[in-house]
Amino acid sequence: QQQQQQQPMPRLSECDTGYTDPRGLPSQLFEPPSQQQEGSTSSDATGQRFQAQVVNPYRGARLFAKETATVAAASGTASPDAGRPRSGCRSWAVVTTIFPPSEAVRRQSRLQNWCLVIVGDTKSPAEYNLGWFYHVGQWARRVVYLTESEQKAMKNKFVDALPWRSFARKNVGYLYAVQQGAEFVWDFDDDNALKFYGLGTSELNSPHNMGPGVAPLLETWAQVQPEMEVYEAILAAPIFSTAANSTFNPYPKLGAPGAWPRGFPLSHILNPASYDFERTPGRMPFEQVGVLQSLADHQPDVDAIFRLTRPTPFSFARQPDSKPIMVPNKRYCPYNAQATLHFYNALWALYLPITVPGRVSDIWRSYFSQRLFQEVGLRLGFFARPLVIQDRNAHDYLKDLDAEQKLYHQTEALVQYLEHGWAPKAGSSLPNLMEDLWIELYQRDFISQRDVELIQLWLQALVDAGYQFPQPGAAAAAQRKTQTLARVQGRFSAEAQAADLVVAAQHGAAHDQPTAAQLRDVNSGVLKFNCTGIVPNLMAWFPDYHDGTRMDIPSMHTIGFGLRAELAGLKQSLAHDKLKGVPGLNQDPRAVQLPLLQTVFTHPHLPTLASAIFDAYQRDPLFQQATVIECGFTPTICEYFLPLNKSIVFNPAHRYNLGRCSAEEWNLVDRNLYRMLSSRSVPHFITAASTYDAEYLFYYTGIRPQLLESSSYFYTADIKVPVGEASPVLFFGSIDPQSIPPLRQTKRKFWNPAHPHVHFDIKDLPTHPAAVLIPYSVMSYKLTELYALNIPLFVPSIRFYNSVQEFGSDRTSGTPPYCQTGEHWSRPKHKSCSHPYSPNTERSQDKEAEAYWLQLADFYKWPHITYFDSWQELLQRLDQANLPRIRQNMRVANLRRARATSNSWCSILQRASRFSPTHTPDSVLSTGDCRVNKK
Repeated sequence: QQQQQQQPMPRLSECDTGYTDPRGLPSQLFEPPSQQQEGSTSSDATGQRFQAQVVNPYRGARLFAKETATVAAASGTASPDAGRPRSGCRSWAVVTTIFPPSEAVRRQSRLQNWCLVIVGDTKSPAEYNLGWFYHVGQWARRVVYLTESEQKAMKNKFVDALPWRSFARKNVGYLYAVQQGAEFVWDFDDDNALKFYGLGTSELNSPHNMGPGVAPLLETWAQVQPEMEVYEAILAAPIFSTAANSTFNPYPKLGAPGAWPRGFPLSHILNPASYDFERTPGRMPFEQVGVLQSLADHQPDVDAIFRLTRPTPFSFARQPDSKPIMVPNKRYCPYNAQATLHFYNALWALYLPITVPGRVSDIWRSYFSQRLFQEVGLRLGFFARPLVIQDRNAHDYLKDLDAEQKLYHQTEALVQYLEHGWAPKAGSSLPNLMEDLWIELYQRDFISQRDVELIQLWLQALVDAGYQFPQPGAAAAAQRKTQTLARVQGRFSAEAQAADLVVAAQHGAAHDQPTAAQLRDVNSGVLKFNCTGIVPNLMAWFPDYHDGTRMDIPSMHTIGFGLRAELAGLKQSLAHDKLKGVPGLNQDPRAVQLPLLQTVFTHPHLPTLASAIFDAYQRDPLFQQATVIECGFTPTICEYFLPLNKSIVFNPAHRYNLGRCSAEEWNLVDRNLYRMLSSRSVPHFITAASTYDAEYLFYYTGIRPQLLESSSYFYTADIKVPVGEASPVLFFGSIDPQSIPPLRQTKRKFWNPAHPHVHFDIKDLPTHPAAVLIPYSVMSYKLTELYALNIPLFVPSIRFYNSVQEFGSDRTSGTPPYCQTGEHWSRPKHKSCSHPYSPNTERSQDKEAEAYWLQLADFYKWPHITYFDSWQELLQRLDQANLPRIRQNMRVANLRRARATSNSWCSILQRASRFSPTHTPDSVLSTGDCRVNKK
């Protein structure tokens, strides 16, 4: 200090550096830390800085000392997998949650070459129901839900020592993955959803999914390879030689100027030496990669100070590609437990400390581990583009601020101690070094002694699981490379068989045999659904035009629930004779005279039409009996019925704004939806018939609709006809199969029943062995009916679909015949929406955007559909497929889907019944949970 007083370092304001902070702040605002020496006193200083001095003497055991560095596996340990068979997965995702399944968990579960372990807690659901299609086959084998009882059954000392009702339960998942033979662990939170997860999206990067590419895909990086393409971060020369030059902030250069990651030292934020870098392409030996952190769009991982002082959400500017930026040697950067990919040589660093708040735990883990990375030659990197979207669970920022106090006050001292204070003992094993470091950190009050005891149990658990720790020292680098390749080849001696399983799963060709109980359930006959709490003889009014919605929902109401349904749309004929004569299902012959829409496709909103409908229906005796009005195609028909004060189910079955071709008309639809939500007179319900439609509506309105998936079950379930295995394969699409050389030249016959001169009955379709479906739109009742008929389906993969111009003419809301204008395409998303791409982006504008939204389509979501990447591969898939087994599995899936959808409709009709025109307190049964019973 005396020397500084004699020869003070010039303030930055006196230096003509010409540097501008990325936030636009002048460089003069940054003062070098030498002006604020740690521990200095002045008349202006009233607080104290954390010193990282020894305050807690350690008197416990050192179990991994040098002389016992090679620790034997504990004898008599219980089976590591709690009675489950080893999965054979080498890539594992780990999450803990107390909430029902989130979109992040559902997306992760769809990665076909990944396994997923979901760690429950005392407050977690007893059952973790991911949905009707997660019941058999690859999904069931790859997803593990560890309940409280199953965790206790592991009888593992480390697991038993972890506290309940704590984020610490995630450590159980890490251990479980290692015990199962994990080579990679994706550590994520239940509110961090992958952008790309659908079958075939990995093909966005390269034809064979080998090596890095442009799109932000997890599967591109979780594969063993000799080298990995990366960027090395070359930092600008620091202006000052200070402690602030020991950290690295990648956020500004990766598209978020002025931002910093949670856990970054506050006193380093304005130091240009921490974020001013250039990227240089390079290649890194695979065995040197320890952890790769993904950024998150929408709600990035920033601290409470940032959230309290700057606007969120925000997203990172799109970078040229996703190749990771490697953190420079001897620089520290916090990484989290929200979206990080851990490689085998760094699995020992997964343990989350439990004696600090959850907002601190993963950050402390990251700093502790980075110091040890130096000893074993591992590197940390950040993907240049976010792989995930964080749709953040509710947080109280002031509570977060309180929980992050250690980050604000201790991080700078921690970095200084790790880099300049801790002296690793030469010749020590990694477990010995890790134990020693954690003891030192306990003594300096970064953690409590309980974490030292748990890290010892963690290390022993890894030894018991057969984990191979990397050896410290430069001389061990070549040995690590050899061990990495040998370990992978040895552990997966049956790798060819496993690879075949993965390929089969990716194309939907691997189908497990349904259980005997599932088959008995399916063979029991058509279900009747007993939905209590509904007004007897309730009537639903359907002004729809489309055959799919006119048959699907009314048949559920009548056949399934025993209610009444009035078909009051302009279209009078029923597409299938099977629905004629169904009790309770009626067609209003006056519909053609009543003032309804004269065309289904382009119908501008007409106030005069709304007035005419009101005058016609307000005193109509039949209409007055209706309890609910249900609109699916087009859903905007329901706008005209709002003044009639009836409950409305707005259930889009193909884009909620369909036919509204100007911005003004679309705005009116949105205003009416908000009006429906705020209604106090009668309840209205905003729902969606497909996942795509639900997310499309959310994208533009911020409204989360209830999912009422299309079913077509009730008018198809009892169709039982013999299958002619030699009959032609059905071919639905705008392409003539005879115009495709591979299909024209094969002996197999294809038949397109959609030809304008072909007439057929729905009962004819299941006599054919399979169907090729070239979807023309993201939601199609053609798919729903074919699936409900248990016809094995073959659909182009996302890669193939994305590359052929003739596929899918109906891809945006401006597509003819609905609208002739592209005015919709530039419409901004709702501020609360986390989707990173617009659903109205044409393929020519952004293939990534189209692939992202295609993932949400039913034909890429529902199970037991087979995908093909070319016409030649289609023929191969048809030859290889076990069609009878696929039919069995589809029957089980259809039953489960019908139950799920009917339960959801039951809850809606219960609420609507309370406002029925025929409602009296005695006429409604006691309302309870929706129960689905077989009759």
